Parts: sequence; structure tokens; C-alpha cells
Amino acid sequence: MAIITGTPGNDIRVGTAGGDTINGLGGNDVLNGLAGNDLLNGDAVTGPQGNDDLIGGSGNDVLNGRGGNDWLVGGTGNDILNGGTGIDTADYSSRSLHGQSYIGATAGVTVNLNLTGPQNTGGAGSDTLVSIENVSGTNFGDTLTGNGASNVLAGLSGNDLLDARAGNDTLRGGTGNDTLNGGSGNDLLDGGAGIDTASYSTAPAGVTVDLSLLGLQNTGGAGVDQLVSVENLIGSNFNDKLTGADWVNKTLDGGAGNDILHSGDLSNNVLNGGAGDDSLTCGGFGTNVVNGGPGNDTLSVDNGHFGSGGSGDVHTLNGGDGNDTLSGGDSGNDTVLNGGAGNDILYGGMNATNLFNGGTGADAMYAVYNGLDIFDYNSVSDSLAGAGKDIIHGFNKDKFGGDNNSDQIDLHDIDANILVSGNQAFTWNGATPGGAGTLWYTGGNLYGNVDADAAPEFQIQLVGAPTLTVGGAGTDILL
Repeated sequence: MAIITGTPGNDIRVGTAGGDTINGLGGNDVLNGLAGNDLLNGDAVTGPQGNDDLIGGSGNDVLNGRGGNDWLVGGTGNDILNGGTGIDTADYSSRSLHGQSYIGATAGVTVNLNLTGPQNTGGAGSDTLVSIENVSGTNFGDTLTGNGASNVLAGLSGNDLLDARAGNDTLRGGTGNDTLNGGSGNDLLDGGAGIDTASYSTAPAGVTVDLSLLGLQNTGGAGVDQLVSVENLIGSNFNDKLTGADWVNKTLDGGAGNDILHSGDLSNNVLNGGAGDDSLTCGGFGTNVVNGGPGNDTLSVDNGHFGSGGSGDVHTLNGGDGNDTLSGGDSGNDTVLNGGAGNDILYGGMNATNLFNGGTGADAMYAVYNGLDIFDYNSVSDSLAGAGKDIIHGFNKDKFGGDNNSDQIDLHDIDANILVSGNQAFTWNGATPGGAGTLWYTGGNLYGNVDADAAPEFQIQLVGAPTLTVGGAGTDILL
């Protein structure tokens, strides 16, 4: 145990293996307690104040920065970090500082600047933070939370969650896949390396955020922010407008509210509308998954941004619950259109392959000119006879209104006879109504009977009553 006192100048003072008291006095000092329960005072109570680096080391230490902008490293143990006046930083990393190497947290930490008493950091013991404005994390996955001041939160390595709250903050994710929430105020969100997300989930109003903008942007509901090296966006619980950048694979989550999402182009993207009546558009080039979620949503493929899609581009549009409108892509933008629950409207794309699955509800599906259109049915409930039936427009019609004979209705997943165990295929009955397990076509309507009574349970209306070929090459129906 020792009492070590510096000078009014810039000093480096190192303690012993015991419990030391190290006083920096004036100047910009580096104080390292090493082992033991140490007391480190960056400056005297009165007199000149410097910008000090205080390293507690192992043990339960008390670090008092006092005046100046100080850097406080508690190390392992249960420490008290009191920054005093100035802009002070609590550092939980392991590195070398002014020639003094130190070991920080042994695992990721959870640090909340709103808490005034002892808090279990997880990887660095139970610490008490007083008058600390900034936090530097570890090389693991950290959760760092700011307060009403202007904070700097640095995640370093690992997959970090940085939540700044109020104030004009700087968030730096470092390496890893990080989530950054600037909160209210004018913030800098720098994701660093990895696949990083800017979250506006706590914004008090809807936000407008565009990942293609390099400078400051007025988000509306969360201040004026600058986003750097951010790939993904999470919106608020209000009406948001989220736009992705070209060439960058990304995920856009609208959250609650009536949101407008556009993915950008030349990339592979996931768009999630969330609750509300959302408008979701993905770019024509790339492989995209678009999920409407609850609400009456509009999902589409942007054919006009960079033109037609390339070979292998496949877009999956999932309407979800609600009465949704889905529009596929043209000319190489092959699209899977899943209406989900509700009465949906599905449009295929021209000169493209379109797979329609209306889901439950009475759906209207449009086979647009010169497309290869497949209408997939998985259960009787997908198109109930009567008011619940689906209506298909343009089946087997080409650009000039003639026969195309490339479209198909796929029924092979439906159990056509519930009186027999297993998944039974339909038997084609021509234009004549039949019993259980039979399928027939009359008056532009395709009917199926799956039980013992004479009434059909399944019905699809084909507008224009096109001629159907069943069986052999070019069959229109897969039984």
C-alpha cells in the first residue's frame, strides 16, 4: 500500500500490488493503480485541473477525475467512476493508453448512464458511474445506454446495441453487426464495419430516413441525423418513409404505422411493413423479400428504376393479413405473389414468371400479357365455393389477346377426397358435376367436390371462360 503524489505537470504514476492512493494534482496525468483496492484522484480538489487517464486495474477501485475531460478505466472489480466536471469517458476495453496496458471487461458489458447507483455491468463487475458522459465498450457484444446529455457511445468490436436517448449524440458501432438508436436530438450514427442498423423505434413521431444520403438529413421525428456505414433501418410506431441505397443489401422494418418503404436497386433486400397500411416497393434488380404484415398493404416491384431485372432475379411478395394489393415485376423480374389472409388483388408481371398464391379469402388475380403464370392452391379454403371464390383474369392470354397456353392451375397439394386417408388427387370429370374427389369446369368456373354431398366446396372463376386442357403435354391443371 502506498500514497503516491504527482506534480503540477503531466505525470505518469503507477501503483503497487496493494491498495494505493494516487493523487495527480495538476496537469494531464496517467494514474495506474494496478492490483488492490485503489483510490485515484486525477486532480487536487482546488487548483489547476487536467485531462487525466485513470486506470483502476484489478480490485474494487474509486476513480475521481475531478476537473477536465477524463478517461476512466475501472478494470475488473466493483468500481466507482466519478468523472467530475468536464466531458468524461468510462472505458471498458482492453488496450494500451499512454504506455500503460490494462485489462478491461472479460465479456460484453451492459452500462446505462441513466442509473445513479451500482449497476451490474456483466463483464466488469458492479460499477457506479457518476458524472460520466461517454462510454467505450469492449471487444464483445455490449449494450450501452446514454442519458439526456450529449453522449458518445462506442461499441468497438462485437455486435453492440447503442441507445443514446436524448441529446446530440455520437454513436460508433465499430466492427460487428450493431444496432444504433440516437433517440431525440441531432445525432451521428456510424455503424463501422459489419451489417449495422439505425433504429428509430423510440422516435416520438414518424421519421423520414434515406440511406442514400451522405450528409445531414432531417428525419422529422428524431432530429437532424447523419448516417454513416448503416445498412438497415427500423422505423417508429408512426408513419415513416424509409429508403434504401442502391448496391447495398439491406433490411427495412417499418414498424407500426402506415409506412412507405423503398429498397433501392441492384441489391438483395428484405422489407417488413409491420402493422398498418403500408406501401412497400423493392428494386427490379436483385432478390427481394417483401412482407406486408397486418393491415391493407400495397407491395410492388419497381420496374422503372434501373429497368428490367436480370437473370435469376426473384422477388417474393407476402401480403400477410388484410386486403392487400401485390404487383409483380416485368421482363425478368420473376415474382412469387402470396396474398395471405384477406381479399387480395394480385397482378403478375409481363414477360416474367409469376407464381400466384392468393391464400384464404376471395382474391382477384391477374395474369398480365406474355407471362408464365402459375396459380398455386394448397387447400380448399384458398378458394371456397360461392362468395369465397377466387377470380382469375387473363388466363392463357397473350399480348394480342390470343391463346398463350402457358398458364397453369396447380391443385396437387389439395386433398381431393376427405373420405379417404392420405392426400388424394382430383379426378377430371370434364363439364359434368361429380362426387367426392372430382373436378369439373362449366360456365367459366372450375369446381371441386371433396366430400360425400353433391355440392362443390371449391370454386375458381376464370374470366372469359377460356378453354382448358387437362392431361398430357400443355395441361392447364395439375391434379
